Amino acid sequence: LGTGWTETEFRMSGIPFPPISERLRMLDEALTCIKSLWANEQSNFAGEFYHLKNATLWPKPIQKPRPPIIVGGGGKGLLRIAAKHADFINIVPDSGKRGHISIVEVKKLTDAGYQEKVRFLREEAKRAGRDPNALRVSNFIFALALTESPAMSRQIAEGMAPMFQISADEVLASPMVLIGTPDECIKELTRREQKWGVAQFLISDGAGAIDEKIMRRLREEVIAHL
Repeated sequence: LGTGWTETEFRMSGIPFPPISERLRMLDEALTCIKSLWANEQSNFAGEFYHLKNATLWPKPIQKPRPPIIVGGGGKGLLRIAAKHADFINIVPDSGKRGHISIVEVKKLTDAGYQEKVRFLREEAKRAGRDPNALRVSNFIFALALTESPAMSRQIAEGMAPMFQISADEVLASPMVLIGTPDECIKELTRREQKWGVAQFLISDGAGAIDEKIMRRLREEVIAHL
């Protein structure tokens, strides 16, 4: 779940695109209502956006205490809501206010930038009365490249660096990409687990570059060894 961040999708669907502050309040209320409907026989809620009066939802989820909630985003407002409600937080570049992903925000999501977001998230969870370590961090990888040699890994990183306006070393350490031989990928994912506290990796195929062969290699040569 998230605030809805792609302004183009709202515009082409004729759906209003409120400011990020309003969408954040909507998400907070929505999560409160969803959790109540899953857990209680009847739910009552009088909010700014949503209203429930003796509302029921059946059948209840089989998973206990409820299905896990993954909240995605990167801004401080979103991280506060995730700290309050979520089981997983999928950290991505902040895009809610702009309505699109920008190079400026991509550049900010460095190794250090990611760690800072995790630190802020844990502090907000504690402030919300939750165990900070109970909230699990999820890393969304936008670009995957399994290579045959370290030299090839470096070459790909150097080719991507101008697009992101960062150095090749920063590309290789970026939360948004995973580039390397199977051994390099194992080492990098293990580093993210240990240094960032990542408990889940989600890999995108937005560029249409991941075929069955690559998926099998990823499963057998990387994931099986984590």
